[in-house]
Amino acid sequence: MKTLVIFSIMLLLSFSAFAEENRTPSPDKKETLIYNCRETSCSAWIETGGEKHFFFQDVPTNTVSAKWLTTSLAQVSFSCGSPCSVSFFYTKGKGVSKDIHDVLAINPKRSCVLIPIDDGIATYSIFGKIQDPSLWHAKYNDKRFNFYTQSAVIFSTIHAKFDQDGTLRLNFTKKNGEEAQHKVIKACGEK
Repeated sequence: MKTLVIFSIMLLLSFSAFAEENRTPSPDKKETLIYNCRETSCSAWIETGGEKHFFFQDVPTNTVSAKWLTTSLAQVSFSCGSPCSVSFFYTKGKGVSKDIHDVLAINPKRSCVLIPIDDGIATYSIFGKIQDPSLWHAKYNDKRFNFYTQSAVIFSTIHAKFDQDGTLRLNFTKKNGEEAQHKVIKACGEK
């Protein structure tokens, strides 16, 4: 009886050691986003043409999301606390992007993201180099916006999205507590 109990426990533990893979095929079915999470960590990769391209491996998180933004652009994100998040992107021609923190908005057509930076918010090319200059930038102390800066996490009072035409729409709290909106044309370096 004791042997049966020990065997049952070992069998149960061995099953729990394997994580279920979450698979999301691309719209054209040529690539597949895959991630799995165990008790204390997650890994994510893309399979294409029999090859694996890792976004990350054994990251200490249990909150991962993966989706295709277009037929060729994928995003994999994980939580690193509140309101912290880290995103990676993939496209066949450029591979896996660098890690991008706290993405506020994505323009998939232009492969551009809006993110918070030390002194404000800015747009960057998803597949650009770390030292590349921003495509557009607004400082937190910019009088045109008058952002509310008394929050511990200033960017948490800013909500943004890109319209189909590429216009960046900002919804934010001003210093006086009022809600405001602002449109930015050509925020992703369009000529």
